[in-house]
Amino acid sequence: MLDIILIIYSVIVFAVIIWFLIMAVMLYDKIFVRVPFVSTPAKTIGEIIEKLPLKKGDEVFDLGCGDGRFLFACEKKYQARATGYELGYWPYFLANFRGFFSGSKVKIIFGNMFDADIKNADVVYCYLWQDVMDALEPKFKQEMKKGALVASYGFQFSSWKYDKAIELGSSPQKKLYIYSIK
Repeated sequence: MLDIILIIYSVIVFAVIIWFLIMAVMLYDKIFVRVPFVSTPAKTIGEIIEKLPLKKGDEVFDLGCGDGRFLFACEKKYQARATGYELGYWPYFLANFRGFFSGSKVKIIFGNMFDADIKNADVVYCYLWQDVMDALEPKFKQEMKKGALVASYGFQFSSWKYDKAIELGSSPQKKLYIYSIK
C-alpha cells in the first residue's frame, strides 16, 4: 500500500514540476517575445494555401511560425521546402514535436525572424502585428528575389500597397494580403 501511495505522490510531484516549467516558458515568451503565439486557424490555413499561387517544390518561409501548422500544410500539399523561424520557446517546442512525430522535413529554426535568410524564398508567410510587418518591410524588399511573394494574414504594411487582398470565407474579419517583390 505504501508503494502505491509513493508512486501516486511521485507522479503528482512530477506533473506539478512539468506544469511549472511549461508556465515559466510561457511567461518568458509573453515577456520577451514581441508577438504572442496566436495560431492561424486550421480551416483558414487550408483556404490560404488554396489561394496562394504555390507550386510543387516552392521554398516557403513562415516568420514567427508558431507551431508550424502553415509550413506542415504547405509541405503536405505542395512538397514545399518549408522553413520557419520562431523565438518563443513553447511554440518552437510544439512545432518540433509535431515535425518529429509526423516525419516531416519542415525546418523550424529557433531564432529571430530579422536574421532569417530569405533570399531563396518563393513565398514568405506572416501573421504578425502591423508594427512588426513595417519593421520587416525593408528586409523583404532588400533580400527577397524578384517575383517572390509576401503573404500577410490579417495585417497590412503601412506604406507598402498590397497587390491583392483576398477575402477569406473561413475568417471574414481578416484578409490575406499579397505583396510581390518587384
